[in-house]
Amino acid sequence: MHANDGSVAENWIIERGGWQLDRVNKAFGYTLGSTQADQQVSRVLSGWKPKDGARLPSLAALEAPIIGRAHKLQELLFSNTLAFDDDTLNIDEGVADVLTATLLMHYPDMLRLCEGGPLVLKMREAMAGRSIGEAEVLAWSSSIRRVFRPPQELKPLPSTTRGDTDQIAVLLEHVQQQTEKIEVLILQNKRLEERLLAVEHHMHVPGTTTTQDPSSGVASSSSAVSHSTGHATPKVARAKKKGSQSLAAIWFEWFTAEPRVYASPTVKR
Repeated sequence: MHANDGSVAENWIIERGGWQLDRVNKAFGYTLGSTQADQQVSRVLSGWKPKDGARLPSLAALEAPIIGRAHKLQELLFSNTLAFDDDTLNIDEGVADVLTATLLMHYPDMLRLCEGGPLVLKMREAMAGRSIGEAEVLAWSSSIRRVFRPPQELKPLPSTTRGDTDQIAVLLEHVQQQTEKIEVLILQNKRLEERLLAVEHHMHVPGTTTTQDPSSGVASSSSAVSHSTGHATPKVARAKKKGSQSLAAIWFEWFTAEPRVYASPTVKR
């Protein structure tokens, strides 16, 4: 790996990578010297070219109508640093833009690693305040990450296959984009499944209810005794009904059955 690119010494790379220093003067030279070498080494260790300029994530990767919604979310996320009447106390708008884009870009990773963490809770609180769905934020993250990701260099191929290098690069880029979209869809389906389970939990109703007369202390059922005649009413056989199904199963059958359930004239909607 030609990490130093001819402009960074190997000893700087070794020290920046966490190797032990064998001389005290190296430590002083490293800490008291120019930061230019350290910045170049940090770029190499981060997967960037040492001579390339800094690249920051930005909300400019989003489309024009969506940027406005992202800025509204940004106002809640950084309300403690953007809402002062004195402009000198507020952080720069460019800094807030980069910080917001960074939070959005890493939001799917935080969902996978620590769904109950403070960052995820704060993001969800802000999204609820602006009526922004989590699926929409995941789509924003995919767009920002796709623009921010550094282009991957391909290894030199033999002379017989160099003509296909461009096609392979395009193919790898498409594969990477599809992989990111699949990861976003998996998270969206997980959130949808959790919401369906929550709705089913709230919709659960007990099968039978009984009422108790406070004066007599005897439980009675309106379907068991006829108050008008005083005689027991004959039991009427009820038609058998299909067992209860989850909303996810119903929706899956509704949109995947052949022929389509919603297109059948015999199905009662």
